[in-house]
Amino acid sequence: MRLALVSMPWSSMSRPSAALGALAAFVKAREPRFDVETVHAYMHVARELPTDVYSRISGDCYRLGELIYLAILTPRKREAVVSFIAGAIGLTGDAVSEIVDIVARDVQRQAEYLASAFDVVGFTTCFGQLFANIAVCTAVKALAPKTVTILGGSTVSARVGPSILGEYPCVDFIVQGEGELPLLGLLHDIESGGAAEQVPGVLSRANAANRPNGVELHEVGALDELPIPLYDDYAQLAAELGVAWAIPVEGSRGCWWDRVKETNNPKNTCYFCNLNVQWRGYREKSVERVVREVDVLTTRYANCRLFFLDNIIRHRGVEELGRGLVDLEKDLHIFYEMRANVRPHQLLLLWEAGVRQVQFGIEALSSSLLKRIGKGTTVIQNLEAMKTCRELQIVNDANLIVNFPGTTAAEIRETVENIDSYASSYQPLGITVFYLGVGSTTDRLRDEFGITNVRNGDHYRIGLPDDVWERLHLLDLSYDRAQSDPEWSAMVDACERWRELHTAVGRDESPLQYEDGGTFLRIRDRRKNHVDHVLRGGGRMLYLFCAQIRSRNQIIAAGGERDPDQIRLIDAFLGEMIEKRLMYREGEKFLSLAVAPNPQSAARRIRAAQRHEEQVANERPSPAARRELPVIMGDQPGSTRQ
Repeated sequence: MRLALVSMPWSSMSRPSAALGALAAFVKAREPRFDVETVHAYMHVARELPTDVYSRISGDCYRLGELIYLAILTPRKREAVVSFIAGAIGLTGDAVSEIVDIVARDVQRQAEYLASAFDVVGFTTCFGQLFANIAVCTAVKALAPKTVTILGGSTVSARVGPSILGEYPCVDFIVQGEGELPLLGLLHDIESGGAAEQVPGVLSRANAANRPNGVELHEVGALDELPIPLYDDYAQLAAELGVAWAIPVEGSRGCWWDRVKETNNPKNTCYFCNLNVQWRGYREKSVERVVREVDVLTTRYANCRLFFLDNIIRHRGVEELGRGLVDLEKDLHIFYEMRANVRPHQLLLLWEAGVRQVQFGIEALSSSLLKRIGKGTTVIQNLEAMKTCRELQIVNDANLIVNFPGTTAAEIRETVENIDSYASSYQPLGITVFYLGVGSTTDRLRDEFGITNVRNGDHYRIGLPDDVWERLHLLDLSYDRAQSDPEWSAMVDACERWRELHTAVGRDESPLQYEDGGTFLRIRDRRKNHVDHVLRGGGRMLYLFCAQIRSRNQIIAAGGERDPDQIRLIDAFLGEMIEKRLMYREGEKFLSLAVAPNPQSAARRIRAAQRHEEQVANERPSPAARRELPVIMGDQPGSTRQ
């Protein structure tokens, strides 16, 4: 059997499709007699389009990318699509029309190759690829009706899958959830001439009508049992095109914060997220397996750039992973998704391993709004994560969500205050607009969030016939609000001020930075006015002690036994730091906001704090640990403004 696994636009040109690499390795390992080829078709379109144009469409692939292929599928809608895209990305109608022509030629070229060379063609459907896949399936069936076509991936999850099968006869089967076991079972059934009606995890035209919400997922038992992915076809193509690329690494599937399927409580996750509808729950590979996979892949492809696919930083073994990657003694450059519960010493270990770019799930800088969206983290945790990234010079591609249903004007004001007064010292965050996705908490609890008139995304209507738009169930939804939303412009303006501040200060300095002179600490504040604060004695020690989140009890205990007068002095100092916006307070927790002048200084401070915590936990504080910790003792806390 000849099998092609295909990834259409609009994936990133700088990464191979992880789905194709994983599935190809699995099928080859289980059935070496099957001839498997991975086709990274998006690379050909990316080569023909100007780089900036491909990047802009890729960045808005669920809207612009899908519409381009709808213009091919529905020619009478082409003019409306061209006009919409031209306005969205600032090109002329003629320029957009040429893009559509380039893509249409590629559809035919891909279809001719696939129809002539393969018995089965499977398409991954994730990054704005649904209608690209349908366009190619349509063309393949016109050329070779007996070629079997399969769609898989997150975009055809849940009720989307049966809907697609009911509308598009060019698609034979849909794999829902992870693809390894369902795809292999489907291939065996196709080979034997079966109807594939009973293959777990697979939708067919025969069974879809009885499964309007999709099929039960069919997952592998332990992720360590999976073979290491194969990216040979992509690596060869990238070399031919001169593309620098990052190797996808999968350390886990799902999200441990998402416990919806385990508890049957739709609020046991982030309320805005539907990234995990294709999993039954969270699973992770062992640390040993992840480290071995990194070692094998970097050696195989002579490439040290890695992109971790995990939706969230692993639940267990973060420190062990960091140490394991360090022990490889390779110059790794790693991207990783993070959650703000990661502590500074854990992030330091990952930095030492090669983490240079992250995306923390910040989402909000309002305590109330973080609760409203079910994030499970707090503002002080977000600030600590942002601060540690800035100190270690880790790029943090985090965002703030706007337009979340039910957000109050007070939450927006709180966010603006926290940006201007506390977060502005760190890398500015981006803004992402809330969207309603199938299977998210907001989708399942529409009444509670004041969501009405839910429908397929309005942008799809530009390229779909009205009757098809009404019949289909698509992953991206539009909706109306039962009540008007507050004005978000103040938050947008605050983010713009944030960016302007960092442009004015420059890349090499933070707007709020300290220099430790051993007996004094100079804090340089460039946020609004150029003001220096000099802390000496106990003030210096206290400020450095709170360089990571500390409770009031920890602060007092760090200085040993104290009488009420000494405790009042500490409280007065903390109050002064908060008034000057040099510290942030959340309940009984405190965080010093100024950043270290360089990663080496930050690393030294973080290691000392961790050694002390380990000694305290073991109730055996050594003299060395006591010397390293900036304990609050000696001189009374105090500061001098200069």
